[in-house]
Amino acid sequence: MLRWVYIFILFCLVDSIHAQSLVVDSTFESAKLKDFCEIFEDKSGQLTIDSITSLSFEQNEKIDSVVAQVETGSAIWFRFTLNNKAGLQFFLYKDFAIYNQMELYWLENGRVQTDIISQDQSYTDRSFKSPIHAFKLNNDRNKEISYYLKVTTNNFFKPSIYLADKHAFYRYSSTRNIVIGVFIGVLIAMIFFNLLSFLNIRSREYLIYVCYAVCCLLAVMVEYGYATSLLWFGFSINTDYFTIGFTSMSLLMACLFFWDFLDWFRHPTYLKFNVVCIGLLVSPLLCTLSGFIHMGYILLNGNVIVLSLYMLYLLVLSLKKGNRSSRFLLAGWSVMIILTIIGVLANASVLPNHVFLNFSFLYGIILSVLFLSVALSDKINIFRDVIQESRYKAEEVLLKQKEDLEELVKYRTDRLNQVLIQQEDIIKKRTQNLLDSNEKLINKNKQLNVFSTITSHNL
Repeated sequence: MLRWVYIFILFCLVDSIHAQSLVVDSTFESAKLKDFCEIFEDKSGQLTIDSITSLSFEQNEKIDSVVAQVETGSAIWFRFTLNNKAGLQFFLYKDFAIYNQMELYWLENGRVQTDIISQDQSYTDRSFKSPIHAFKLNNDRNKEISYYLKVTTNNFFKPSIYLADKHAFYRYSSTRNIVIGVFIGVLIAMIFFNLLSFLNIRSREYLIYVCYAVCCLLAVMVEYGYATSLLWFGFSINTDYFTIGFTSMSLLMACLFFWDFLDWFRHPTYLKFNVVCIGLLVSPLLCTLSGFIHMGYILLNGNVIVLSLYMLYLLVLSLKKGNRSSRFLLAGWSVMIILTIIGVLANASVLPNHVFLNFSFLYGIILSVLFLSVALSDKINIFRDVIQESRYKAEEVLLKQKEDLEELVKYRTDRLNQVLIQQEDIIKKRTQNLLDSNEKLINKNKQLNVFSTITSHNL
């Protein structure tokens, strides 16, 4: 009991001395938490609400510099005070599900209340069941409440935490569900279409493409929080392992697809570098499984940059060598890189907060998957054109050989006819000569008979 009284007194003192108060009227919709809060970095990651209330927090203009120096194993504490003049219902939410844990503390009815969202927590145990990591704030009208939010993560800290009223939150949640639903629907359709194409054509490239699309789908569903409710049936999972695993596998499948598509996997010039790329892609998984999750994220982010540029180089080089289908791969990969950069800049508040900009990464994956499928179809069409052209050439060769053979037979027939005619003429001549000789012999025989008769009479 004394502990709660002590915390209550600290809350009251801190509210009156340090905390900034956000006064909310009926026109409020949403705002970034870093715009009206104070921040403290707990480098040990072991501080609790009992000890944090008496510490000195940094003002909001220093948040970006503090966040840039967050170390592994540390925690970030946010403190803000909310004055609900309009009696609105508020939600405090984080878009991505890559934080290890978010703990929210506030004072209500003389006691410190707690709400926790963590990776080890099942979907059914959440106080507010949503794919979005969100806290539902219960603020009475004209009542000022101070909140403490503790965030721990193994990934690079992104302070894109928002406070929104009920209508703005549900509007954003509906838009998010529509975008993710379209993303999931398109990828599932492309997976089944190309899987059927693989069963029909038996081309290895289609199977690698299907694996790439599946890994992209699972990585996005894990990162955006939909895997817990849709795939794992509400059971808790470690988001870090699956995020790093599926993202690394999607990059590996993309590399294998490009190498196999361009027939460069065993190219002697790039074979060693391709083997190095496979080693780089495996390294985040090994670091994560060894417990070095933060290092796994660092290697994963580095792999994304290096391999994306390497794939662009291979595609440009292949296009210069006359590979017609490479233009679709180059278009899809370039669009995905551009949209990913736009999404990163939007999450970093460099670009304005907009639905298209926030989800541009998903649009990039959809377009890359579509362009890769078009590239496969174009390659198959080119292969069919080559086969058809070869067939036409073979038919032309056969037709020419047939014509040549017919001409040869005709020539040989004419020659035989000529020889036969010549032989017939020779036979006729020889027959006539024989007839003439026979007639001469008959005449001579007659003369001999006459001579013999005369001689015999004379004798």
